[in-house]
Amino acid sequence: MVVDVRSKQEPQARAPTLDAEQAAAVDKSRKLPEFNPGDVVEVKMAVPENRRKVALMKGVVIAKKNRGWQSAFTIRNYLGNAGGIERTFPLYSPSLLGLTVLEHRPVRRAKLYYLRNRKPSEYRVQ
Repeated sequence: MVVDVRSKQEPQARAPTLDAEQAAAVDKSRKLPEFNPGDVVEVKMAVPENRRKVALMKGVVIAKKNRGWQSAFTIRNYLGNAGGIERTFPLYSPSLLGLTVLEHRPVRRAKLYYLRNRKPSEYRVQ
């Protein structure tokens, strides 16, 4: 007979106040617009290899994960030969230089993963 001798301790939860304080500090220094799934956004990111270069990506927000300091969002666009492009961005990343909302599209879902199976003309952004 095998007996489990590991203690039944609950995992230590991270301090939610610390996460809130860190997020508030970043919000004060950088103003990001309110956006929701379905919105067309343009993201400006610093390229890690070359900090002076800025990469732009436009797309439809298909998911937004609100997890305090670890919040993130996913955008999707269709680029000719490359096909459907999806990328997830951490909201409080220091390499996220800017975010602009280009268009608000009405949706009825919080996660728009069904766009992966749709024709590109339904979610393409020029």
